[in-house]
Amino acid sequence: MRRHPDIRSVVQVTLQRLSLGMKGFVTIIALSEAGKMKKITLSKRLFHSIITLFVLLPILSCLVFFRNLDFSYRNARLGYLEEQNSSLSTRLEGQMQQIQQLKKEIAQLKDFETKLRAISGLEPSTQPVVGTGDGGVRAASMAATWKKPKEK
Repeated sequence: MRRHPDIRSVVQVTLQRLSLGMKGFVTIIALSEAGKMKKITLSKRLFHSIITLFVLLPILSCLVFFRNLDFSYRNARLGYLEEQNSSLSTRLEGQMQQIQQLKKEIAQLKDFETKLRAISGLEPSTQPVVGTGDGGVRAASMAATWKKPKEK
């Protein structure tokens, strides 16, 4: 084992070796836990590729995170809209049942009117029943056409 006379010459030799390695390569010196020095030499192209990778990785991670956040928001909104749509559909079905019930009642009223006209001796009406939404004359003008009972 050869001993160097002073530390100054050791540092100079090390700097010369580093400067020669920097021309085409990147030299990384790492200290191990035992205090030993390890020299790792990379080409500049590989070193730049690694640096580019470490720069692009956080950018792409942020992009993926925000896309996931947007997807989660849209998914939650879609769930809310589906729930609201279901609620409105249920209300619409209830209203359709009410309309069907009202149509049945109107049909029963028309039938009842024709029976009452037949019992009372009035002629069948050609005009629709007032208030059924079928149109027709007003109740006052209809009342004027009724026959008054004869006085004794």
